[in-house]
Amino acid sequence: KSWLFSVLNLVVELDSKFLEAFFYGGLALTVIISDYAGASVIFDKGVINFPKDWQLLYTAAYHALFEEKDKLKASKLYLAAAENGAPAWARLTGGRLAAEAGDAITGKEVLEKLISLQSDPAWIEKLKIKLEAVK
Repeated sequence: KSWLFSVLNLVVELDSKFLEAFFYGGLALTVIISDYAGASVIFDKGVINFPKDWQLLYTAAYHALFEEKDKLKASKLYLAAAENGAPAWARLTGGRLAAEAGDAITGKEVLEKLISLQSDPAWIEKLKIKLEAVK
């Protein structure tokens, strides 16, 4: 873990409600200096302190998927982001990742919910095909 991680970790310990430190700090750690482990710690703490901030949840999900290679964690974060205002496709991504990570129950539930919310027959058919693949 980097020097920047040490500074950010101290900042968020002193002020756990400093959203920008979690969001931009996690991004700086992962994108600018490639401190993936440090970014994971900062994002995890941020998600605990801001469980309804969809932008933080979405960014943490992206980090979990591409840097931690943890599809199940990413799935949960994408689904939480979708529940808190993220674009609708975040729910589909979360469901797909859950199914790919072996959590067929969550994948099935997400796809069923998406089908119930759709009015476009073409989308409903596509979602039903994905649902059959999960079963």
